[in-house]
Amino acid sequence: AFLVHDIFVLEVLKLAKATGGMFRHAGGGFVAASAGEWGLLLAPMKRVSRCEDKVDMAYGGDVSRLTDMCRQTVCFDTLSDLTECIKALSKDPCMEVVRVRSTFGMDA
Repeated sequence: AFLVHDIFVLEVLKLAKATGGMFRHAGGGFVAASAGEWGLLLAPMKRVSRCEDKVDMAYGGDVSRLTDMCRQTVCFDTLSDLTECIKALSKDPCMEVVRVRSTFGMDA
């Protein structure tokens, strides 16, 4: 995870910019990725201690189930933008979509 985290963040930013994705902003609310990277609240890499806890507590020691050490949250206003991003991800040979969590219609 340490070796790929920076590359992963750059790829996520590139995909979000191309598909209308947004990130939480330090000033509050959300801002389009295309607005620039200043002030975006990007997720850090999951700490090793948290990974160990999750593998032990949630996955019964099965480390192969730990899939989110490098992760980002990208928000979309429309389902079509989200779909476009997932399609672009699925075409990228360096990425694999493992899970998509939707909060459409929820107070997230």
